[in-house]
Amino acid sequence: MPKTRRTAKDAKTVTISLTPEEELVLQVIVSRRRRRGEVRDSRNEVISDALWHFLTEVEGISRDQIDGLLPDVLKRPSQFNLKKFPKKNRAD
Repeated sequence: MPKTRRTAKDAKTVTISLTPEEELVLQVIVSRRRRRGEVRDSRNEVISDALWHFLTEVEGISRDQIDGLLPDVLKRPSQFNLKKFPKKNRAD
């Protein structure tokens, strides 16, 4: 059985540097979420949740305001939908 995709398809890989204490904090949050049986228990999801929490609660910016900053090109689905054509069976 394949794993369920846990990140958005348009997510980009980024690199962050954490001190040993920060890494420990992240691991504590991940393990507590797993113990509680939460669905969002990966490191990526914990960091993403923390960023959104900081933005909305500390900075006072709503998700709608962030969506308004995204260019329309990123909001709409790709206009380049490619169709796969079946291969021809060749009888040699």
